[in-house]
Parts: sequence; C-alpha cells; structure tokens
Amino acid sequence: MLGSNIVTFLQGENEDIAAIYHTNPVKFNNVRCIKTDITNEKLLKNLFSELNPDIIIHCAAQTDVDWCEKHPSKAYSINVDATRFIAEAAKESDSTIVYISTDSVFNGNQGNYHEEDIPDPVNIYAKSKLDGESEIIKLNHKYLIVRTNIYGWNLQEKLSLNEWFLQKLESGQKVSAFDDVLFSPILVNDLAKIIYDMINARLTGLYHTGSSESCSKFEFACNLADIFSLDKNLIVPVTIDSVPLVARRPKNMSLNTKKIHHALNREMPDIISGLVKLKFLRDTGYVRTLKNNQGAGYNYEN
Repeated sequence: MLGSNIVTFLQGENEDIAAIYHTNPVKFNNVRCIKTDITNEKLLKNLFSELNPDIIIHCAAQTDVDWCEKHPSKAYSINVDATRFIAEAAKESDSTIVYISTDSVFNGNQGNYHEEDIPDPVNIYAKSKLDGESEIIKLNHKYLIVRTNIYGWNLQEKLSLNEWFLQKLESGQKVSAFDDVLFSPILVNDLAKIIYDMINARLTGLYHTGSSESCSKFEFACNLADIFSLDKNLIVPVTIDSVPLVARRPKNMSLNTKKIHHALNREMPDIISGLVKLKFLRDTGYVRTLKNNQGAGYNYEN
C-alpha cells in the first residue's frame, strides 16, 4: 500500500523511479517496474548495482502479525535478512536508505512514545522490524528510519483497516472495533509527501511520523463512518483481550511527533483531515486509477 502510493506521488514530482515488487505485479506509466526477490542477496545486490539509485525507500515487509508469530524464521528472512541485504547494497552504491518501521516496536504500556524511548516489542513481527532497524543502524551509512502506522487505499485487493471498516459498514454489517487500542494513524498519501520532504531536507536518523493526535480503533471507525455518512451504530466497541489472536498486541501505540514537526517546521496532519482526504481521493477517482495501474513488469529473478 505504501509503495504504490509513494510511486504515484513521485510520478507527479517527475522523479526517475524504479518500483520493485515480488508476488503482486504493478505497472505505472514511465516507471520501471521490476520483479525480484529481496531475500536473494546476490540477486538484490546485482539489481541495485545496475540501478545505482540515489535513494532507496524500503517499505517491503511481512506485516501479518499472526502469520509472523506462526512463521518466525520466514518473518525474519523477509523483515531482517532482506533489510540487511538492502542496507549493504545501499552502502555499496552510496545510496540513502529510507526504512519504514512501525509503532509496534513498543510494548504499549505507556503511549505518546518519543524517539528516545526504549523499544520493547511483544511479538515476532515487531521484533523483526526492530531488528531491521538495527541492521540499518549497524552499517553506519546514510539512513532515515520512519516509525509509523498507516491507512489508505490499497493497490492490491487485500483490505487496509479503513477499507475493511468501509466494506462492512457500506453493506450494513455490524463491525467490531477495539476501544482499548490507541494509535496515531496517518493517511498513506500524507506520509508519502512527508517522506519526500524529509529526503529533500536531507534528514537522517530516526523519526516518529504519524498523525498529530491519537485515537482508539473504535474512535477511528466512528470518525470514518461520520465522514462517509454511514451508520456508526453498526460499530461495536470490544476489548482486544476478548478476541482470540495468535500474537500479543501492544495496547497504546501512540507516537509523539514533535521531532518531525520541528524538523520540517510544520504540524503533522490530524486524524479528521486525513479521513476527509481519504474520502476525497475516492470521490475524485484516485482509487480507481491506483487500482487500474496493476499489470506486468520487468522480471529480475532469472
């Protein structure tokens, strides 16, 4: 979801872009779309040697939390080993690497997390993403780590958080939402622009980049229903402990965004403005255009 929306944004900035995918084909106008396997070290390094990029935005990851808990070695191969390969390739090509991390690296007991707070991941997914951060930092090269939590419109058919809520509500179905899980969600399109601005400002290091405020998943769903003129009475508040999940989840993932606010000299978007833009994107045809961009790209696996 993030990669496709970043590419779409960068098309408007007339940047020279290569989009790398594995199992989900993508095709964008005037963009080199390349199929490869980031867990194959030799293949990946040869590709980056050929491309010689100035910037590598690494947003590929296995993000299914319960799947990671069941398949830890595969999760580490994708989220840690591949990240090390990409970081090493970035150093060899003298590229800046932008690594997309997660708010889940914290245990969720405190909330309003600053960059200086000590991570304490509670599941395999979060541990693997934190270890990915460590691989980036270890090389002591030019890097930018962005911890975040996104929502938005997905190029693929799998549903993002807002798409899942909307699908249920628009079909008149009741939907459960956690009222005890807090986060600072940011619209993927807003994050794409912020990442671009961070790159242009030559920022380095670690930044928490989310909305300027936090809310529960239940509040998020209710705000979504209001903005899309749907019946929020269909949204049922539940606690996360009442749901049988394979992996433990942190309950308060809210991020403090003062560092990025000061670095870019502007506030991060609030939740309502992001949801309003989310609706605008669908109403004006952006989603249809995004999803219609799918196709076949160049195969770099052979």
